[in-house]
Amino acid sequence: MTDTATGGKITSTKEIDNRIISQLRTEWETENLVASGSAPVVKKYNDPVRDKELARRGALLDAQRNLAAKVSTIRLTATVIMSDLMATDFAQSRLDAVLQDVTVLAETFNEEAQRWDVTVQMPKVKLLKVVEEVNH
Repeated sequence: MTDTATGGKITSTKEIDNRIISQLRTEWETENLVASGSAPVVKKYNDPVRDKELARRGALLDAQRNLAAKVSTIRLTATVIMSDLMATDFAQSRLDAVLQDVTVLAETFNEEAQRWDVTVQMPKVKLLKVVEEVNH
């Protein structure tokens, strides 16, 4: 792998030999990464069914994002803007990850809280594809 900016070899990437990858494949074959997410129902439309479905989709995205956070790095950026003696804070996060074969374990609707809760999983062995691609 080469650094496109300098054309040189990237020294911060540590190559993992095939023996270690094989060992991890055996250890991780039956293991899963699990994450949960939730989202409240917001009365945005005149259709309660649509609002509830949007909350379900939001909970699924939240669960996927939480799963991605387990396998990747989150970059945070914070900005404070001062105008007319009033401060406004902005926070932004960025997450880059590859998720493969994610399945939904559970989807439940909490009627009292008007909130969807979703739990997802991904086979841990799928992380090795990323390691193998970086290695070769």
